[in-house]
Amino acid sequence: ADAARVLNYRRPVSADKNSLINLGGNARYIYFGGQPLGHFVTASAGLSKKIGLCEIGGRLDFERRTYVAANYFDATIPWAGLTYGCQSDKFVYGLGLRYGYDKPDSLRPGGDTTRLEGNAFVRGMFNSNLAYSILIYAAEYRDQKGFSEIINNNANRHIHRFGQRLELQYALPKMGPNWSAQLELENSKDDSNLPLARIDGQQVWLGLRYQLF
Repeated sequence: ADAARVLNYRRPVSADKNSLINLGGNARYIYFGGQPLGHFVTASAGLSKKIGLCEIGGRLDFERRTYVAANYFDATIPWAGLTYGCQSDKFVYGLGLRYGYDKPDSLRPGGDTTRLEGNAFVRGMFNSNLAYSILIYAAEYRDQKGFSEIINNNANRHIHRFGQRLELQYALPKMGPNWSAQLELENSKDDSNLPLARIDGQQVWLGLRYQLF
């Protein structure tokens, strides 16, 4: 199971309503086999500028990852990112790029990791009840130390990730105006200089969503 809470706040910086300050936070909880697996909390702050139907901005995120039974994965990650998005009457689309420095709480194979991530997305409505979202993403992760003395002569691990995600959200007016059913399909591929870090994955999520505001 995967549960998340998200809070965003936006307001004009001054009389110029095209310049905005953006504050946000989210908390995500993951359960596996009925037991808590981990939780991730992120706080963010940024500035953006509206230009016609588009908006460009920068933001800083502070992410905290905590795992219940695998504490050696616990880490803190500060991020710096750029975003660009536009909207029309039928859909919204945008690009994102961010850089992070993953610093573990304890000794971890590979030590600290630098993270560079980029994505492109489009969101829209098929009809009044059915919304869609398409995300394409790519990432590069590089460890700062050798991963293991018995693997590839203690080489620093490099990972290149590429994936696609499709989300469908269907309104459930009989349950109330804020309820919807959600289906997510994701395909991802990790390529690496270390064979043990090469992963192909397909995931499916099905659930209900309630929007507070």
